[in-house]
Amino acid sequence: MSKTSVLDLHPPSRAEGVREAIAAFRSSSKIVTLCQPGAPSRGMLWSVMAVCVTLPLRVGMWQAMFRSPNNWRHNKDGSLVKDLETDEYEAALEFVNKLWKAGAIHPDALTLNLAQEEDLLQTGKTGFFSQGGWGYFGSQPNTVDSLTKANNPAAVLAPWIPPGHDGGKAAMSLGSASYGFGAIPRTIKDEKRVIELLHIMEYWAAPFGSQEFLFMHSGIEGKMFHWVHGNPVSVSNGNQTWPKRGCGRQAP
Repeated sequence: MSKTSVLDLHPPSRAEGVREAIAAFRSSSKIVTLCQPGAPSRGMLWSVMAVCVTLPLRVGMWQAMFRSPNNWRHNKDGSLVKDLETDEYEAALEFVNKLWKAGAIHPDALTLNLAQEEDLLQTGKTGFFSQGGWGYFGSQPNTVDSLTKANNPAAVLAPWIPPGHDGGKAAMSLGSASYGFGAIPRTIKDEKRVIELLHIMEYWAAPFGSQEFLFMHSGIEGKMFHWVHGNPVSVSNGNQTWPKRGCGRQAP
């Protein structure tokens, strides 16, 4: 179930409908039913859609809605145009600006870090947020979905893909195959230490199906997961302090 249904709104099919739906988070008292007990009342729920860890504005979702090119556009004459230079990107920025002027974006959105953004969602103070799906709906302990429901069992989180701005389909961009990278500082001169760090990095990068991958993503059998029909299923006892991805968030 999407939160638009809670607000008696049909899933929007155009940009204007999306704007109205997100603005409804800010103005409707019905959304308070999804907040934790004692949560702020009418007019105190926002979107934090405009936040990104690496960019001043998270426009990727709206770039898709307005079909902005994925980083570069390759024209028929062989020339390249950066996404920032296109009319579609400008339209996406204008859309975010309208959300801001409507008061639909959290007032601290430009200075919040990722942990603060997630906390606002989990405690019912924001109702719309964009991040990677693994940390939200995965089977590992302490997903954003499970932590939100811990604050309010009636809360419902659901993935959402925007429509095209004109009623067609959005152009969802394919992301990079690499999320990040690890590096060894050149200040480390001890060759044995360098080799040790390389082995640790190899452990982190272990492929699916390996014991190393299982440990990194699911943790310790019996304490953090059980085997169910051949699949590792996270233990849920209400008293977990495990990281979100098995032991993958622990420092070596």
